[in-house]
Order: sequence, then structure tokens, then C-alpha cells
Amino acid sequence: MSANEGTPKVLVVVSGGNAYFAAEGAVEIAIFDCDNYRADPMQTAKVPKGFTDLALRLGVDADAIQASSSMVARHDPA
Repeated sequence: MSANEGTPKVLVVVSGGNAYFAAEGAVEIAIFDCDNYRADPMQTAKVPKGFTDLALRLGVDADAIQASSSMVARHDPA
């Protein structure tokens, strides 16, 4: 679970060099670049553990998900 359990989350998955996201209100955001991970999994940031359910839903390989929690960006338009 994330540190901000009540905050909605957004996972941005990059493929083909493009990434898009839209959010209304405060959200936790994680960006994962599939192409970079495939090319160099040792040097590419993995999906934060708190985004596991979203990553798996988008077809991200389980090996690309962190084993422990880490920091994620927050978007708060307030």
C-alpha cells in the first residue's frame, strides 16, 4: 500500500516514446518506460510496488515491479 492510501494513483506507461496522463485532483504518479526496460532492465527504474495492480492490468512484466516501496511523484493542483 502507498503512504497516501486515500490518494488516487495514476500509472503512466511509456511505449514508442510517448507518454500521456490526465488527472483531476491530487494523485500519485509513476512513470514506467517499457521500451527502456526491455533495452536495459538494470538501468531502468521499475514500477513502484504500490502500483502493482495497475502495472499488471497494463501487461507490465512482474519482474519490472519493485519488491519494496519507494518514492513516487505527487500531482496536487491545489
